[in-house]
Parts: sequence; structure tokens; C-alpha cells
Amino acid sequence: MDDDSREYAERLHAAYEAAEPPDDVEVPDVFRYLHFKTFAFLRAGPEEYRKHDALGRPPVGLPASRMDTIRRGCEQIIEFRGLSYARPLEGIGIDGFYALIRLFHFESDHQAALTSDTPGVVVDEMCVTHVVDGRQLTLYNRVTLKAFGETTATGGPCPYCGEPLRTPFAKQCRHCGTDWHDPANVYFKKSS
Repeated sequence: MDDDSREYAERLHAAYEAAEPPDDVEVPDVFRYLHFKTFAFLRAGPEEYRKHDALGRPPVGLPASRMDTIRRGCEQIIEFRGLSYARPLEGIGIDGFYALIRLFHFESDHQAALTSDTPGVVVDEMCVTHVVDGRQLTLYNRVTLKAFGETTATGGPCPYCGEPLRTPFAKQCRHCGTDWHDPANVYFKKSS
């Protein structure tokens, strides 16, 4: 770790006050890690955070709308949301959820859509794993479903930059250049 990164880490640790969760919320140790990383991202901002992130996240060139979604998710994690069906993450959608967990080096292992009392809404129960150390965490994300028959002209947003894909079957983004034909070996095009 270089001196700049060491100073960055020391400043964040000094400023971080481990908030106490609501009494009815059980907080696993891995969520404490996520809570601190979320604090660091919100405190430092995306550019400073990226400079010190081992995987260089968030990627350069994320659309402002995607960054806003990530910030909304982070603000909810700071409030200990997402740990239970009763207190899910909200307003970030499916793609925003994936962008949020990738920011902190997690990937989805499996997912279950749980019904809710609200028509057109499900709560996704997502088991995620840290890509470096293998720690697992279950998070909950409230999602509003599209109306039956509602379609989009594209394949939906790129899971890496949020821009629209050309088709529902696209495995490479024309905007950021990321190629995920082989999910075990995702290729990120470098910015020029």
C-alpha cells in the first residue's frame, strides 16, 4: 500500500463512526464490511474511491443516472436497509442492485423472487459472494415489475455501465466495450 492509499484509509477510519443498527436488525460481520465500504464511497466520492479501490471501481464513464442509483443504494445501506424482507433496498431496481454489489466486489450467487402484498412488486432475495475472499451475504431488494406485455426496444441496460444494449441477447456493450460472452472471464475495455 502506497503512502497516499495509507493516508486515505486512515482518514476514512478516523471519520467512520460505526452506527448502531435498529434493534430488530441482525447485522452479519460481512455487512459491517459493506457498511464501511459504503461510507467510504459516499465520503470520498466516486473518483477518489476509484483511485484507492483494488479493482478500480466504479468504472470510469458510468452514466450519471447509474451513479445516482448507486448513491441511493449506498444511502440505504448506511441505514442498515437490505438485510431483511421487512427492510429491503428500494428504488434502485435490478440493474442498480447489480451495479451496487459490483462496486463493492460482490457477485450474485442465486436469487429468489419473493411475493409481496403490493401488486406488481416482488422482493428479490439475493445471495451474494465477495469475489476476493468468498464471504457471503443475503440482501433484499424491492422491485417493481413491468406491466404484462411492456417491452423495450433494446435488450435492457448494460450490467456494467447502464447504457442500453442493442438486443436482449447482447453479451457486449457498444458503449463501454465490456464483453461478458464468457462470464468467468469478463473483458473490460480500457478507456482511451
